Amino acid sequence: MDIETWVSLAVVMTALAGFYMAMRRDITTLRVELKSDMDSLRTEFKDDFHSLRTEFKSDINSLRNEFKEDLHSLHTEFKSEFGPLRAGFKDEIHSLRNDFKSDIGSLRTDFKSEIGSSHSTLKSDIVGLRTEMKDDFAALDTRMGRIE
Repeated sequence: MDIETWVSLAVVMTALAGFYMAMRRDITTLRVELKSDMDSLRTEFKDDFHSLRTEFKSDINSLRNEFKEDLHSLHTEFKSEFGPLRAGFKDEIHSLRNDFKSDIGSLRTDFKSEIGSSHSTLKSDIVGLRTEMKDDFAALDTRMGRIE
């Protein structure tokens, strides 16, 4: 090989070495830029996720507060509508109980006047009826206690 071939070969080798160094430097720069871009994307993602989470929490809290207010207003409305009905029902039961007592009292006096004291069987029936009435009144009082 002559000298010109060696010189040409050296020039080509030098050019390849320079190209390799240039490419190596560009790859390093590209790698640094890629890492920087990935870090910035990661930071943006974290910030966006945090802001979405905060918005979601505030939306849930506002919905919870609205639900509590609606539930409270519904409870208040329910109480206001059923309070008078409850009072009317109690009054009606009380008047029925008084009517029942007066009817039983008048029946008792009618029985006593018609039958007299000589019929012991009828008297025991009346005592049994009276016991049943007391049981009925006790059951009615128990029910009234549950309503109140």
